[in-house]
Amino acid sequence: MPKPKGIRGLFHKLRASLGYSLSGLKEVFASELSFRLEVALGVILIPLVLWMDDTPFQKLLLIGSYLFVLIVELLNTAIEELVNWMSPDKHVLAKKIKDAASAAVFLSICVLVLTWGQFFYYML
Repeated sequence: MPKPKGIRGLFHKLRASLGYSLSGLKEVFASELSFRLEVALGVILIPLVLWMDDTPFQKLLLIGSYLFVLIVELLNTAIEELVNWMSPDKHVLAKKIKDAASAAVFLSICVLVLTWGQFFYYML
């Protein structure tokens, strides 16, 4: 069966890409406790942002800092899974790679805390 071309082909590719993305989110959510905790944090933070009396740019900044944590966590999980697959035995380079990916998650959480802390500081 030939692949659709033109606008139909574009929508076919977009739908397939969305399916892959949702599958990845579902897989990481099912297997990673830290991702589930970060999603739970979003269940609290996102409605709080929508309730707060801030400018649209401020709301975007707050939500963006939260989404940044999720993005880095997804990349961390991908890196860890790849390293586990490539190097099932303990190896000093595998540890370095995993530690660096974990440090990226930590720094993204620092960005979130600093961003949200700044807004709460000025709200008080």
